[in-house]
Amino acid sequence: MKKHKFIQRIRSWKLRKPSVCEEFHTIFKEKVATTTSVDPMTSVEDVWARLKAPLLEAAGKSCGFSKGHQWKRETWWWNDNVEDAISLKRARFKVYKSLNKANKTEEAKKAKLAYNEAKRLAKHTVWLAKSAAEKETFANISPNDSSIFKLAKQMDKTNQDVVGEKCVRNHDGELSLCDEDKMKAWVEHYSRLLNVEFEWPCDQLPEVPPKAGPPPPVTFHLQCPPKNEVW
Repeated sequence: MKKHKFIQRIRSWKLRKPSVCEEFHTIFKEKVATTTSVDPMTSVEDVWARLKAPLLEAAGKSCGFSKGHQWKRETWWWNDNVEDAISLKRARFKVYKSLNKANKTEEAKKAKLAYNEAKRLAKHTVWLAKSAAEKETFANISPNDSSIFKLAKQMDKTNQDVVGEKCVRNHDGELSLCDEDKMKAWVEHYSRLLNVEFEWPCDQLPEVPPKAGPPPPVTFHLQCPPKNEVW
């Protein structure tokens, strides 16, 4: 199984409080005062490196760190087969890049074919692992359990774009980006869906006189097959 790291982040949002912000300024000034003076000929990278450490130390002491969270992004389906396939793909890619960098054209072409084959195998292995994990997940879900709401929330988050949910077009063809405009667009769509008649040649229909009495019943007629055919 793939190992997961515990990540701690500086709670920088606490700088909105005046007391925390003042503490940060005090600690940062003390840290900067203890550093040596910078030579005018020093490069920008060195100047930033000397400035970065006091900033991080001051922010860590004044704001504190968040609790370590075990991030498991897209790893619930990970297994040994996926690990082997991904490792093979990465190894063949490194071989291809090294041969291509060394201007070994013929060997690089063969290495690229091997890499493409390993990439297709890795995609297929990942698909199999995801399918098996999804079947196991859905098999263990109960309608009376809270896990079904968690799964629905995860599916809704997965189906969103990087910038949020997908936008829709209103009746005028304009994009609706915010939730309020999207709701108005859907209301317009469903209000016109079965209430507005589409264009059709009504003047070409023949006029038939009305008939009195109940409508004729619907009958079921069984057509016998030809003699040479069998049911």
